[in-house]
Amino acid sequence: MKRSFYILILLMAAAFTLSSCSLETDTVSGDGNMEGMWHLESIEYLATDDNGSDVIDDFSGERVFWSFQHDLLKLKDYDGGRKEMFCRFDIADGKLTLHDFYINSRDHDNITTDMSILEPYGITSLTQTFSYNIDGSHLTLKDGTKTMRFKRF
Repeated sequence: MKRSFYILILLMAAAFTLSSCSLETDTVSGDGNMEGMWHLESIEYLATDDNGSDVIDDFSGERVFWSFQHDLLKLKDYDGGRKEMFCRFDIADGKLTLHDFYINSRDHDNITTDMSILEPYGITSLTQTFSYNIDGSHLTLKDGTKTMRFKRF
């Protein structure tokens, strides 16, 4: 009887342990391929400069990452030049929509409407929509004014 009781307790503990991990392992709703960490490689603008050359911001030597998990996106510059941000996102019909941007703060995340904080990440609207394509380890985001290229990390 005593042994059955211990086995029951052990099984219950295992069940609770396994069920508590579901949020951490949930994939991105809409497209599980988006899940994970992506290194921003470049932003190519459709406009040209005064010389008629394409405008391309090269981020390949910088450590700027977009990390997707479930319905939360973390924007982080590991070199420290940009503020760490969080935002919510939705994926539907080949479109990625970013919204509700927060500045990461240890005690309280603050929602922001300051576009100057978001622009260094290539975000130009408080509700930004991109069409996206994932080809193996490469992610491409397009919004009509620019193309952003990422590589899975």
